[in-house]
Amino acid sequence: MKTHDIKRKMTLMISMIIASVISIAQNPVIVKTLDVTVYAATKYETAKQQLYDMIDSTGSTISSVSESKTDNESQTTTLIISVSEKAFRIIDKELPSLGYISSKTLKSEDKSAVLDTSALSREIDFLKKQKLQNETLLATLVKGSDQYVEVWKKISENEEKIFNKEKLLANAAFELLKPHKIIVTINY
Repeated sequence: MKTHDIKRKMTLMISMIIASVISIAQNPVIVKTLDVTVYAATKYETAKQQLYDMIDSTGSTISSVSESKTDNESQTTTLIISVSEKAFRIIDKELPSLGYISSKTLKSEDKSAVLDTSALSREIDFLKKQKLQNETLLATLVKGSDQYVEVWKKISENEEKIFNKEKLLANAAFELLKPHKIIVTINY
């Protein structure tokens, strides 16, 4: 498959995501971060497996894992989990089943301005209009002429810019789908 075909398919897929991002982003985006430290009530490995099961059952994504073990056999695992609003509530409710909660901190942050996709969408629309104008002009030019090559290069540059801007929108879509973070540290 040619790179050009791949870009077109990616652009189509990203365009569908853009529509959902724009509708979601019009509401305030409050991102929550929950930081919890748990002392395992059962065996360390059992508590850790229970946490992984919670993550799997909610469709959440592990962003980071850090594990350590000291000389006196105490173990620590810290996970950073990206979660949806629903998964956030479920995991928060289930965390006490892992053991004693020694600390719990909840932070909320308004990310509406950061995840504002309207400016990016306007840039993409502008680039698409430029590309269309250049394609119309290209159709009137003699193939192989210097002007033809110059306009063709502009079209290729616009396609690359559109592709990159749409990737940024796709990343914003992911942030909006699983905007919350849960940081869980299990000690034993």
